[in-house]
Amino acid sequence: MNDLGAIFLRTLSDSRRSMFWWSLGMFALIFFVMALYPTFKENAGQLNELYQSSKEIVALVGTQDMSTGVGFLTQEVFSIMAPLFLIIYGIQLGASAIGREEGRGTLPLLLANPISRSRVVYEKYAAMKAALLVVAAVVFVTIAPLAPVFEMKDVELAKLATASLMTFLIGLAFGSIAFLVGAATGNRGLAVGATSALGLGMYLLYVMEQLVDSLEPYRWLSLFHYYVPDNVLTDFPTFGNVLVLIGVSVAGFGLSLLVFPRRDVRA
Repeated sequence: MNDLGAIFLRTLSDSRRSMFWWSLGMFALIFFVMALYPTFKENAGQLNELYQSSKEIVALVGTQDMSTGVGFLTQEVFSIMAPLFLIIYGIQLGASAIGREEGRGTLPLLLANPISRSRVVYEKYAAMKAALLVVAAVVFVTIAPLAPVFEMKDVELAKLATASLMTFLIGLAFGSIAFLVGAATGNRGLAVGATSALGLGMYLLYVMEQLVDSLEPYRWLSLFHYYVPDNVLTDFPTFGNVLVLIGVSVAGFGLSLLVFPRRDVRA
């Protein structure tokens, strides 16, 4: 365990099964959705009218033209499905990085080795990022070759790459929050529950601020405001939005480095 990177490799190895199944699930869902498009686009006009018939529906699904490949993928993949997948998986990884090992009673055995707690945080956080990046990459490597096959010729690879990156960044942001709660408490269940509740609250704020004018000044509190679901595949993200998502991840990691070395670990 003294070898540099040993904790990273062991943690990543422990995640290999979940990484495989989450990647397979992501691929299967995207493939299924894309396979529907050639038939769906012929009747997309009626659905566009339905989606744009009220501001409540627009707040939930956006305003994209579902008859285009970009509009269809935006609403069916990038608006909810892909970020939700990455957020749930990120929370699971972050909460389990330290919380699961402490819950099982194996963390004291790890710390009995001549390694610093800071190294544990560094390598476990790096393993979380690597696993999350693998699943996020599935979004790009699935859509890129299949878009021409399913008549989505308007999909630009550069914008697809940045949209896939944004799903990774929002997943990493929530994963970093879960990682911090797990590092601070050693309680995996608490990390999952608290971060999931926070994510749900942020999503509701993102939707409701489009419907209730009095909530608009608080929209900056939702990470979905920086992900911008309705435009993530049509426009390149602003530097400020990317910086906020990265900043949340850096803050979660940095605070973990502060709190984990200073608390008692359950035997």
